[in-house]
Amino acid sequence: MIQIPYGKRDLTLNMRENMHLVKGPAENIKRSHDPIRKALRDPIGTKRLEEICEGKKNCVIVVDDHTRNTPTKKMVGALLETLGGKMDEIKVIFATGTHRSPRRDEIRSILGKNIMEEVKIESHDCDDEGNLVYLGRTSFKTPVYINRTYLSSEIKIITGDISLHYYAGFGGGRKSILPGLAGRETIKKNHSLLLDSKAFMGNLDGNPVHLDMMEAARMPGAYPDFSLNVISDSKGDVLAASSGDLSLVFEELVKIAKKSLVKKMDNYFDEIVVGAGGHPRDINLYQSAKALEMVKGGVRPNGKIILLAECIEGIGDETFEAWMEECKCLDETEDKIKGDFELGGHKAYYLRKIMNRNKVFLISSLDDGLVERWGMIPKGSLDDLLDEIEGKNVGIIPTADFMIERR
Repeated sequence: MIQIPYGKRDLTLNMRENMHLVKGPAENIKRSHDPIRKALRDPIGTKRLEEICEGKKNCVIVVDDHTRNTPTKKMVGALLETLGGKMDEIKVIFATGTHRSPRRDEIRSILGKNIMEEVKIESHDCDDEGNLVYLGRTSFKTPVYINRTYLSSEIKIITGDISLHYYAGFGGGRKSILPGLAGRETIKKNHSLLLDSKAFMGNLDGNPVHLDMMEAARMPGAYPDFSLNVISDSKGDVLAASSGDLSLVFEELVKIAKKSLVKKMDNYFDEIVVGAGGHPRDINLYQSAKALEMVKGGVRPNGKIILLAECIEGIGDETFEAWMEECKCLDETEDKIKGDFELGGHKAYYLRKIMNRNKVFLISSLDDGLVERWGMIPKGSLDDLLDEIEGKNVGIIPTADFMIERR
């Protein structure tokens, strides 16, 4: 039997002879004891944090929002311990990008009660023009608007989790600033670069989305004084950590991520059963669809991908939903991106690309009619799902926390 995370519970799958459990490459990574504190003691490219903060009165700590499974509590706890009460004011800013602000219960889950009582808390709002500062344009002609609170702080600290990303190559690092703390116009222009042939998951070389993000992060006043990033697994356990200069930390962890987050395979599966990762990774379809992108390299063309994602908050993005309703095929979606790009529409593009190649089944709490209308096949339970698993070679991936790539 295999347990597949689904929302805040697990679904049980009884394995058959034709099913094969696919283990992620992270299981082969050697883990060190307390990697976060170890990283803080030995930063790369900067002085230690306590030296950087000497004589300063206030700082901001930028953290991921409720849509990420980042071990934020561990990182912020270690940072506060390192700062040791030297600051008059410490503010935590949630780098929401275009997402909604986390609710109080979500903040408590992310930070913990003790940290909530120790720091001030702010959520970035990409539409709050009064709290955005224009810094200039990148070479990609992206107008850069960044959070005023962040820019005005004496000490700027960013945290994050290096993960695979649809078109930025990898998440983490510079993404705390763009899209995390950027204005909507900035994010929209940056994300419109996703149609470039070099903007794909796992790639940074010549990737305009990534390069544009780095240029924005290097704008005057935007570059953080200190970065603490990690690589974590689906349970929130830290595989690796690094601290210091944003660029150097990102480069170091990406090298590790390529070994721990990318699994190379010689052959295709006929079908793949995959879990989006449970809460919060499967909080809505907008987030859950990433699981399809992660595993598509492991299933043959025209093969089946069966996704388990509760989607308790529904679709998760109005533009994504509108585009899926309006654009009935991949060509229509691509034409719309080229002519009238909107944030959220890119998820419709990626979902249509996968459905153009594979048959997608979905176990979720979404309305069956909507799922069918969008071109997927709804299934009510794992029992219903078993009737569809007929391939000779079926891959089972309980949590899509690694990417499958053909050798």
